[in-house]
Amino acid sequence: MQKINPEINLTAMFEGYLQTPLLWSDAAIGGLKQFPLELKPPHLVRLKQHQTRLRLGKWVEKFVTIQLKQHKNTKIIAEGLQIKKDKTTIGELDIVCLQSGIPIHLEVVYKFYLYDPNVITEEPLAKWIGPNRKDNLPLKLNKLIQKQLPLLYHPNTTDYLSKAQVSIEHVKQYVHFKGQLFLPYGTDKTRGDKLNQSCVIGHYINFKQIEILKDYLVYIPKKLEWLIVPHIDVEWLPFDLALNILEIEISHKHSPMLWIKKGNGKIDKCFITWW
Repeated sequence: MQKINPEINLTAMFEGYLQTPLLWSDAAIGGLKQFPLELKPPHLVRLKQHQTRLRLGKWVEKFVTIQLKQHKNTKIIAEGLQIKKDKTTIGELDIVCLQSGIPIHLEVVYKFYLYDPNVITEEPLAKWIGPNRKDNLPLKLNKLIQKQLPLLYHPNTTDYLSKAQVSIEHVKQYVHFKGQLFLPYGTDKTRGDKLNQSCVIGHYINFKQIEILKDYLVYIPKKLEWLIVPHIDVEWLPFDLALNILEIEISHKHSPMLWIKKGNGKIDKCFITWW
């Protein structure tokens, strides 16, 4: 797991999370209903309580929990609740809470997807793939529908929640699914799907086209910094130095994220893909 270091600003991570829209907000996708949260500014003192070894997804869960705790009518029953069978963990419930007395099971997701128009599919959402091509949006949606949400009804989950005086039959299930979306370089529009257009915040470039960026300064953020809205106060690299680092990443079939500082001072986010 990734270790927090002094160079990563937790408040900037939280603010980046807050500024990321829900991946969809109106009609449910696959029957999955979004759970909106009122936007409130982060409090660094609260974030410092969670400075442990966490990967990006776990930080997002912490941020959601902190948001929920800011609401007086919300009580956290469990977070990161591991469900075990015969001493083997079979799954985890992200958050169970009471909101105005109503029990809620909430699964938290934060994803980065790139739109590949070359994917041949009758499912438009399948064109949204992970930076390293190890997953796509429908795979995650199906995992939520078929595995993560049904875990609420496992007997061991029922036993735990019964002790917390929560009746399974009254629990409402939601997702809090946010994401950053990236289009092919030079493309401004996609597609005919139901995703929130406001989530499109950058582009991606195949490494073979890297010379497109030769006149720009580059910053290569750490994975935890992928949440952060790009800003000027980082150690910018000239293109030639950044290229040496990128070649190593690409050789390992990693698609790194970049911040690109253009001559006019504008800063963009993009991925460099190995595929």
